[in-house]
Amino acid sequence: MRKPNLSLSILSLTLFCVGMFVSPAGAGPSFQKGICYAAWERNRYLSTHSDRSLEELARTGAEWVAIVTTYYQDRFDSTAIYATEITPSDESIIHVINRAHQLGLKVMLKPHLNLLDRKDGLCRLDIGFQNQHDWQAWFTQYLDFILHYAKMAEETGAELFCIGTELSFTTQKQEFWKDSIIPSIKRVYSGELIYAANWDTYENIRFWNELDYIGIDAYFSLTEKGSPDYEEIEAAWMRKVDEVERYQKKINKPIIFTEIGYRSCEFSAVRP
Repeated sequence: MRKPNLSLSILSLTLFCVGMFVSPAGAGPSFQKGICYAAWERNRYLSTHSDRSLEELARTGAEWVAIVTTYYQDRFDSTAIYATEITPSDESIIHVINRAHQLGLKVMLKPHLNLLDRKDGLCRLDIGFQNQHDWQAWFTQYLDFILHYAKMAEETGAELFCIGTELSFTTQKQEFWKDSIIPSIKRVYSGELIYAANWDTYENIRFWNELDYIGIDAYFSLTEKGSPDYEEIEAAWMRKVDEVERYQKKINKPIIFTEIGYRSCEFSAVRP
């Protein structure tokens, strides 16, 4: 197993490591080396700072870049999904995808959905509703949001499209994903598809067979110690690798770590 790259922060664009890849025996897919690339300004991806950061990224030996763009909803139980002044503009996303391709990088377009009101400690993991009417309203909004970016991924030739990120509670409503969201995306996007599951829920997803890859945002808790030694971390990671490999053999789909990263501080391996 390869050791993961270090997390990077370049010119206010946060980058995280992406991509260990577990593929079925005898299959063609191979290990992917990638970095998540995110901005929270409308035109930051259009800047010379971003262009230079991408050049530095390409020089690390990365082969892929996950371009992140974020829409918002007010609370966990709000049904309206919308862009804000810090959502990257379409022009800037198209620019950064094209620039990545010019540098020889393959692209995953990775739309995110965040909550604006997090005073109750909830996040996108907790988005959910008490009645079918609200579920239907939310999924209608989500479909408009995700199709906007699926069409952009098709137009720019993005090689991989992420249909959702860490929407753990919503994935219990698998009929919406299987019967509406995924088929609708496939009608407008011809590339490969992935969903980025939270590290503690990837085994609960019931629509992996509709996608090309299993995605895991791999922030596994590895220890209870503030400052564990290297051997302890390595042993903990190997246990996680064994768990992931067992699941991969069961589902028979390639697995990509769509996000991974640990801060350089005490207790970072307890709650990454």
